[in-house]
Amino acid sequence: MQTSVIDIRPAQAADARAYLCFLKAVAKETPYVALPAELATLTPLFTEFLIASILESQQDVLLLAFDQQQIVGAIRVNSPTEQGLTHIGEVSIAVLKAKWHRGIGSDLMAHLLASIREIGNPRRLELTVQARNHRAIALYKRFGFVTEAQLAAGFYAPETGYIPVVQMCQLMNMDEEI
Repeated sequence: MQTSVIDIRPAQAADARAYLCFLKAVAKETPYVALPAELATLTPLFTEFLIASILESQQDVLLLAFDQQQIVGAIRVNSPTEQGLTHIGEVSIAVLKAKWHRGIGSDLMAHLLASIREIGNPRRLELTVQARNHRAIALYKRFGFVTEAQLAAGFYAPETGYIPVVQMCQLMNMDEEI
């Protein structure tokens, strides 16, 4: 695995334009990440608002990986606000294809988990990954995620049709036995 010097830090409102460019690049180059159709119409101003709301949250996190001044990776935890569900965080991660297999995904995950251990929330991390994305599944398992379910036809891609997905989770900072 080739590594490069990457700076990982929490997103700032000033990163909005670069983060939006990163998301659009990821949407074009990889079949593994499902991004909303609205991405095409997102503005830097709305993206700045999104980052500001993450920064104000008690448990949502957005970490960015930089190679020089370019965002090359991101990991996000998004938690629901409904009562009884706020202990859950949905994890999403992406790395520019040109930077795959360099340890950036591992570095992002390590930083995220350290941050969550420090703040204590969320306590349940969840993610969904396409079953064909074996490298990502191996990465998640290395960091303690376990498979909870495999769902047939959990994702649809026009070029391949229906694809099964794997739902994985990790419990963290749990004071009581489950």
